[in-house]
Amino acid sequence: MLSRLLKSIIALLLMGNTSMCAQKDSQGQKEELEKLLSAAMPFAEQMLKTHGEFYPYWSTMDSRGKITQVGGYTGTEHPKSTELIDLLKAAFRSDAKAGKIAACALVYDIRTVPPGKKEQTGLAPKNETSS
Repeated sequence: MLSRLLKSIIALLLMGNTSMCAQKDSQGQKEELEKLLSAAMPFAEQMLKTHGEFYPYWSTMDSRGKITQVGGYTGTEHPKSTELIDLLKAAFRSDAKAGKIAACALVYDIRTVPPGKKEQTGLAPKNETSS
């Protein structure tokens, strides 16, 4: 069941600073993004196993390869995932523009209809409906 749930997780890998990326070959970029994704996914797996859901979060990588996990706070105890995603994207853009990060992975859970199926699988946060 967990593998089915993990297939429903979206991780958007976004390159933050093109000048930093231009200095590395595509294999180096791929390796760094795989390292970032490998650091980001265990928390999602743990949350799905323990709670069956999680709020969106992101992992960042700076120009030296240091990875940091980041969550967002909107001021409410149970924010809509879309609000957190917007907040995290804005922070990402700001940090990338300032040269603080080279890449980030935005991770959130979704509901999706797999090919050949008629019903959604995966999880959406309990406090909102999926579209």
